[in-house]
Amino acid sequence: MNHVKWAFAILTVIVSVSLFSEYMLKRQCNELTEMLYELKDAAEKGDDESVEKLCDTVNDKWDKVEKMITYTVPMDRISQAEQSICRLKPLFMSDSDEFGAEIMTATVICSKICG
Repeated sequence: MNHVKWAFAILTVIVSVSLFSEYMLKRQCNELTEMLYELKDAAEKGDDESVEKLCDTVNDKWDKVEKMITYTVPMDRISQAEQSICRLKPLFMSDSDEFGAEIMTATVICSKICG
């Protein structure tokens, strides 16, 4: 009977850690998506200083999120999101017309990863 109690305790710990990890991943990913929406709003308003800071913040946030999602998300989705997010600042600095579209692409990809 003692082995059953230990097995149940271990199972409870594993399930708890899994649920907590999923919750944290969704939270981090949703924060990233919100930042991308803020970036889009700042770009539409023409606030270049905020856009540049938000591009850096989004890249930093992506680095944190990427470490967590590599265990649960297929690599092709991660690569798509990474390419899109990494292109944001260079597109902004070059004043490219693609900047707005790339923000929306990154937002859609990140929201798919979250959901």
